[in-house]
Amino acid sequence: MSWIDQGHYPETMVFRWTLLKFTKLILLSCTLIVRLSVGVQLMGPDLTHLFSLVLVLMGSPERVFNPHLRAKLAMLLEGLLPNLGITTLLRIHLERIFCEHPHVSELIPVLLHVFVSIEATGHSVSFDRKFQYRSPMYAVLRYCWNISVHRETMKRLAKEAEEGIEAPDPPVFLRFINLLINDANFLLDEALSCMVRLRELQARDQPLSAEDQASLSQTSMLARFHNAMSSASTYTLQWLTSQIRSIFCQPAIVDRMAAMLNYFLLHLVSWLCIK
Repeated sequence: MSWIDQGHYPETMVFRWTLLKFTKLILLSCTLIVRLSVGVQLMGPDLTHLFSLVLVLMGSPERVFNPHLRAKLAMLLEGLLPNLGITTLLRIHLERIFCEHPHVSELIPVLLHVFVSIEATGHSVSFDRKFQYRSPMYAVLRYCWNISVHRETMKRLAKEAEEGIEAPDPPVFLRFINLLINDANFLLDEALSCMVRLRELQARDQPLSAEDQASLSQTSMLARFHNAMSSASTYTLQWLTSQIRSIFCQPAIVDRMAAMLNYFLLHLVSWLCIK
């Protein structure tokens, strides 16, 4: 008989297992709902409770300890963003949730913690999977930037990061902007490599084999993906630096930003781009 059958196991482990199964069930059900505009409209005022649930589970790594599951919850937030495919009344309701929810001040810290935690999972995760997780977070962060309460929260986190820039445990905002810079460099490299490969395939005089045709199709898809995500990373840096500047003027960040921009210029407009 196993230790589970004997009942000799911590209560916290039972709670975690139950919460994990519950979270997966909620994630599956709500993902289906938010993907259907009619489902979102039918929920109406209950969307406030869904927002609360997502916020609590995303912000509870001690309970939902799988960062991938918490990252998938961020996709639900993207589905709750006001858009043109819903009624005016529902759009107003969703706008109020993002502006006036009782715990709305926790949204940005929770999102940033989930964003950076994907990088430190301790497991082997493909870069493409990481960016699939981060893509909806970019959309939510961009939307929140236009709301004063969230914009002020980002400014506060940036100030805290600047004050703790030499701390052994880097503040979450500092880790966030470091990841943005890393991602932009990596994605540009990948996109350029894909485009070089595309040019090599397209320049062949002989008709492409079936294998080369498949390689051409896959490389084209990867080039589009890496270019799109690189644009998302650099665009995030663009709107952040429109009002948050002090931390980007710190010597450590200045050197990294300068190196990134020089790298971009060298590979996009110098003689290297002719290769």
